[in-house]
Amino acid sequence: MAHLSRTPIRTPPTAALAPAISAVQKRTLTVLLVSQVLSGLGLAAGVTVAGLLAGGATP
Repeated sequence: MAHLSRTPIRTPPTAALAPAISAVQKRTLTVLLVSQVLSGLGLAAGVTVAGLLAGGATP
């Protein structure tokens, strides 16, 4: 007897769900953008502090 693999059939979201999905995607992109900006600011602050500490360490 042959074994048939059963894969779920993926259907596109209905028109009723499209605005909800769009809102989630927009929020996700906003969160990613803000996190990237804050990460860049943190890195810049860290490099600045390291430079100031290194400059103050020499007599």
